[in-house]
Amino acid sequence: MVGTLTRRVERLEASLGGGDDCPRCKNTIVVVSLGGEEISVTQSGNRFPPERAKAFYQEELPNGQCPACGNFRERRVIRWGPR
Repeated sequence: MVGTLTRRVERLEASLGGGDDCPRCKNTIVVVSLGGEEISVTQSGNRFPPERAKAFYQEELPNGQCPACGNFRERRVIRWGPR
């Protein structure tokens, strides 16, 4: 099951990829758990350490807006579990 979830997230990351013009947004994916306690940031295939990921995410709060370019992060909700 973990392998399936990992592949799904990898496909989603590959399809989204962040904005093209801003060096902060380009090829950047932010994944936040439903409760907000787990945050993962991947930029150009490189995963940020937990504290850096949290700081990166908090810079965009409250509306998911990049502080560098002003664009809003595209949001996707992914749920899994028993059907």
